[in-house]
Amino acid sequence: MSWKKIAISIAQDAFIKCDSDDAAIDYISERIKAEEIEADRAYEIVTKARGNDPTTFKIASDLLIGTRGSMVKIGETIDDVIIRLAYWILYEKAFEKYCAKKEIELKD
Repeated sequence: MSWKKIAISIAQDAFIKCDSDDAAIDYISERIKAEEIEADRAYEIVTKARGNDPTTFKIASDLLIGTRGSMVKIGETIDDVIIRLAYWILYEKAFEKYCAKKEIELKD
């Protein structure tokens, strides 16, 4: 499944299952963590997002830096940073789709 489809699926589930934005944020985060993204998949997500969705990539990069996730800690490799960036890419896209769905509901 493509990274965008994963994010959309998570957003839809959050919209259905959560009764508040805070609950949806927690749900989105936990679902992405449950994906247990490995390095090869993370590189694929990062590469595709960078090329096909530069806005999401930029926001995710800023979130990674803002949470100090771009730092390589003792015992880590650059793969660990790429995995964290992939997490933020999925998170940002899922949150964007969740907000869009919520906005449509409010208009109805």
